[in-house]
Amino acid sequence: MPAKLHMTVPPSFRRNAPIPDVLALHKGQVSAKEYEDRRGFRVTRPLKAISDLLADGSVSMDHLQQALYQGLARGIITRSEVAKHPCVSELNKLLERSTQ
Repeated sequence: MPAKLHMTVPPSFRRNAPIPDVLALHKGQVSAKEYEDRRGFRVTRPLKAISDLLADGSVSMDHLQQALYQGLARGIITRSEVAKHPCVSELNKLLERSTQ
């Protein structure tokens, strides 16, 4: 588990109080196909979360690789979803890391 909870907020998001140390805020837009509704809140789909953290560089490559493989094994990420993702080359590099 990462040391911080990562949250994506709209670019216009403003907070007057200090951000808690356990929280990492990222500003950006999340399309409807990139999140799922849960009980009163939204979470990004697994591949979106992995690609965001990959771009951010705040989580180790080993953890991201493990998350990607587990997502594929559990069927919550598909190879076709990876192949269509804008970060396909970076995601494929994660998949190839164990064979090097």
